Amino acid sequence: MRMPLGDIADFINGYCFKQTDWNNNGLPIIRIQNLTDESKPFNKTILNTDKKYIVEKGDILVSWSATLGVFEWSRDKALLNQHIFKVIPNSQIIDKKYLFYSLQNALSEMNKHLHGATMRHINRKEFVNTNINVPSLDEQRRIAKILDKSIAINQKVINQQLLYQELTQSLFKNTFGNLLTIPSHEGSVKLIDLVDFSRGISYGIVQRGLDQDEGVNVVRIRDFENGNCSEPNQLVKTSQVISDKYKRTLLKGGEIIISIRGTVGRCAIVPLNYAGSNVSREVAVIPLKDKGLTIFLLDFLRSENVQHVISGEIRGIAQKGINLADLRELSLFLPEPNLLKKYYRCKDNLLNLKKINTAFESQTSSLNKSLIHSLIS
Repeated sequence: MRMPLGDIADFINGYCFKQTDWNNNGLPIIRIQNLTDESKPFNKTILNTDKKYIVEKGDILVSWSATLGVFEWSRDKALLNQHIFKVIPNSQIIDKKYLFYSLQNALSEMNKHLHGATMRHINRKEFVNTNINVPSLDEQRRIAKILDKSIAINQKVINQQLLYQELTQSLFKNTFGNLLTIPSHEGSVKLIDLVDFSRGISYGIVQRGLDQDEGVNVVRIRDFENGNCSEPNQLVKTSQVISDKYKRTLLKGGEIIISIRGTVGRCAIVPLNYAGSNVSREVAVIPLKDKGLTIFLLDFLRSENVQHVISGEIRGIAQKGINLADLRELSLFLPEPNLLKKYYRCKDNLLNLKKINTAFESQTSSLNKSLIHSLIS
């Protein structure tokens, strides 16, 4: 039997909180960024809202604007922001976990029709009228258990990817120790001394204006999560006129980029297919003179000691950020060439293993989606 989503669950849209409602105390406000990235900070409020906006651990949430996704809330009590549905299933008709997977499948199908849209969002009426397959409750629970096991296997593969990051940090530390030092120490070099003098270390476009269909790609912090850069066609664009005002941060490929505002310390190497793109003001560009040091300096910036220093240099409350002067003055000892070569060989072996695991992760993820579609549809 097939039934519309609106007949098997209630979908409550979040409250439209204003910036004036934010407070240092009170309940956290769940925004879409808090669902897609658990490291993102919460705004809080002491505003007395209707109880229907309260989210408890285990509630199903659906983000329906810009980012489309289904999430199970795993934290303490919070309040729901706009552009997110809280899903209240009718337990007489639908199993909660089965509904979770059904919503994932429904959004996946809808997402196919939204491909290429500048601002993705779901029409509520069309969404609640979407029909899904509703077998008996016993059959729903059986399907949900199968999918739970499949997702658990995929999560183990994802956890292995995180382990590779820890192994890289451990390899760096065991190979080089603590290379960070004070600027006056004999034999040390400043980060700015390793950079292309004509470009320096600079941040990008302060105001990129409205999104453009044509123009220059702009790299934001969200575009290099976990060191993996988004595809160029996923980047927002600004006008050529605005980009031309920030020529020092115009990318050629091979530079290091680092987040300096908001989520600070996130680093990546610019892929060659980003050539011609620019960066936002939250991102600084580090164009090295010696390309042979790029991977080493990327791992240096990601190392625990440097990240600790960077976090200690955070300035401001409303908008946290690194002062570029502090970044330029970072001092370190450069390793001996033979030791650097040994490190690169060991890291290459790790990267090869990671590539194999990444391919396996992609396969298991695709299999999960196919399994959900075959069992739910």
